[in-house]
Amino acid sequence: MNAKNLILIFLLFLISCSSSRYYECKLESPLVVYDNLHLSKTICTIPAGNTFVIGKSVKRKRSINYMSFSGYAEDLRFRKVKRLPDYKFVSPDMASSSVGAQSTAVYTSNTGSIKGSGSSSSSSSSSSSGGNVQVKGYYRKNGSYVSPHVRSAPRRH
Repeated sequence: MNAKNLILIFLLFLISCSSSRYYECKLESPLVVYDNLHLSKTICTIPAGNTFVIGKSVKRKRSINYMSFSGYAEDLRFRKVKRLPDYKFVSPDMASSSVGAQSTAVYTSNTGSIKGSGSSSSSSSSSSSGGNVQVKGYYRKNGSYVSPHVRSAPRRH
């Protein structure tokens, strides 16, 4: 081999080592995501058919990113939808150390939605001034649920 071929092989090797191996995946059954490699505490359950991102495999476990949750799952055969070369994967260890303790998410089968302490959804319609505003129910960051209610509209000065 000449020097050009060796340089080309070396460059290809460097590129392949530095490229990310993150994939967007989808499962046909729900997937339980845990907070650590011991699979001791559930942080969320990914409903069947939803997409999530898998990272590297560690001790027969896969690192998982789903919505605002980062954790581990048993290393199953995931159906890879597409490769994500520029994805910024949040390590479960980094997520738990920077946020503190992660909280759990609950999948409600009747509405088909995921509610967790990391996400909140509130919506309100406002009038020009005065009157009442209908506020939809939402989850607070501490996990408590606020029922739908009516409040007075903000005053504009």
